[in-house]
Amino acid sequence: MDVKELKNITKDLTLLYAEDDIDLANEAQRLFSRLFKRIDVVYNGEEAFVLYKKSSYDIVITDIEMPKCNGIELIQKIQEINKNQSVIVTSAYDDSKYLLELIDLNINKFLIKPLNFKQLILILAKTGQDIINTQLVDQYRQEIEQSNALLKDKNLELERLLRILDSKIEKHTEHEIEIVGATTLSSEQLNELKEIEVDITGTTVLLQLNDIPEIEHLKILGSLIEEYSEILSNDATLEGLQIHIDILSDALLNPTSKMKPRIKEISLLVESFIYVLQKWRNALEINSSDHPYEKFHDSMINDVNTIISILESRENDVESEISFF
Repeated sequence: MDVKELKNITKDLTLLYAEDDIDLANEAQRLFSRLFKRIDVVYNGEEAFVLYKKSSYDIVITDIEMPKCNGIELIQKIQEINKNQSVIVTSAYDDSKYLLELIDLNINKFLIKPLNFKQLILILAKTGQDIINTQLVDQYRQEIEQSNALLKDKNLELERLLRILDSKIEKHTEHEIEIVGATTLSSEQLNELKEIEVDITGTTVLLQLNDIPEIEHLKILGSLIEEYSEILSNDATLEGLQIHIDILSDALLNPTSKMKPRIKEISLLVESFIYVLQKWRNALEINSSDHPYEKFHDSMINDVNTIISILESRENDVESEISFF
């Protein structure tokens, strides 16, 4: 570890240095000013605490024997404000009588006078790295909390949307459609549909959380929906629905730059479309008069038309489409 490496660690950190030996303090200040973002030097514990109350510091280095307020008293006062403050203690050999008090204060970083340059660099490097690691953990925690808050809002919005969709599907139930018979899709193909639904839903959620979604995200959705359509093509009775899903996948696979401002809106519509598609596939698997899967067809085709309208930026025509909600 050399001074250059140490500076990379400490360059954004601040330091408060309390030392009553003026010559030593001035010498240390010349070194520390090259390493730290900001350094304040004081000559007794009382001045140190006055400054500490006015400003926060990443590291405090303090001598033990000082006038007005010694190092032990200074540390005690500092810990009343911040128990996690990083403190390095400098002491002479004959200050060992304070050792137990320092241990009680959880101080475990010591520099023996006269200061050893190599030891000083190592302790500063370890202390600085510990601080940076703590800051990173705090930053990650804040980011996780923010993401959790976004997810919570997202879940609430989805719950509201699902209630609307369920209500919408029930309306279609009033118009009974003749059952055309069991699907020719195999169990393996139905499971593939289920897996693709999960992938599409995951992609739309990630897209919603992305601050700056890109056009490429729409192409990913288009590719997944295209896979879905290919599986449906194995059952001729599903041709009408499959054609509309093909149209949707083509539109998503060939987006234009003017769609970018509406990517999140489009992804939310796709997500709700997939929700209905999941209900349809479940009904398809059950295939009973109590769960007629055809009742979902009008709903899904309507949703596809709404999404296509937005993709083609036909804002004036959207109102003429059957309302998504």
